[in-house]
Amino acid sequence: LPYAGLPVVFDGQLTVPLADTLGIAAGTVLKFDPSAGLNIYGHLTSSGTAASPVYLTSIKDDSVGGDTNGDGRASRPSAGDWQGISLSTNGNTAPSVSLAYTTVAYDASVSVSSATSVALTNSTFLRGPGYGGSFGGISVQASGTINIANNVITGLAYSGTNDYSQGITVSQGGTAATTVSGNTVQNADGTAIQVYSPGSITVKSNTVSGGTGRAYDLNSGALSPANITGNTSSGDDQDVLGVQGTLAASWALP
Repeated sequence: LPYAGLPVVFDGQLTVPLADTLGIAAGTVLKFDPSAGLNIYGHLTSSGTAASPVYLTSIKDDSVGGDTNGDGRASRPSAGDWQGISLSTNGNTAPSVSLAYTTVAYDASVSVSSATSVALTNSTFLRGPGYGGSFGGISVQASGTINIANNVITGLAYSGTNDYSQGITVSQGGTAATTVSGNTVQNADGTAIQVYSPGSITVKSNTVSGGTGRAYDLNSGALSPANITGNTSSGDDQDVLGVQGTLAASWALP
């Protein structure tokens, strides 16, 4: 992908088998019908750039790729318009994902239930308006390297009804490097940034704002204070850095 600059429309689920890779080139626009999404058992690579990002969005989104469904302004995109991205194991080998300079918008979720490596960098995850479910955000479980850095995750300001938004949730199943740094999370419900690892974690220079729950919840079996720095929060119900686990070095507070 891409094909002569045309938007690519998925009418239903696309499954990427164990041995295969879905590669998305810079500048590609992918749009999804309500029943469509990506089921990844192999590998997903999206190679956007700052000048030419990749978009994965709703068929109703006219802001990129034009009025693809040809209805003018009759339909507007909203949260959960398409099924999102799912990575899981099918066999003995876990999948992998790498998204760079990629916008994922109006999806149900980006969910990784197992992976050999996860790299989500310089990307945007947009929930969009609309009621129902807990949409948007990033949920990752993996036993390999996890790097979630310099992304923007934008939820919907909670109005007291069923319009929940996800933030970043990371669970490391092994002892590989786990990094969640430089991200901006806005209007998340529940914990905005939650990171668990039996090994060490690096959580630096994240910014949280406007959520209805706790800003940070960190759990590490080898907690190095030097790797937990520069994180801020404002306007959350709980502007706190929650920490548990086992120290790997001395920690002088405050």
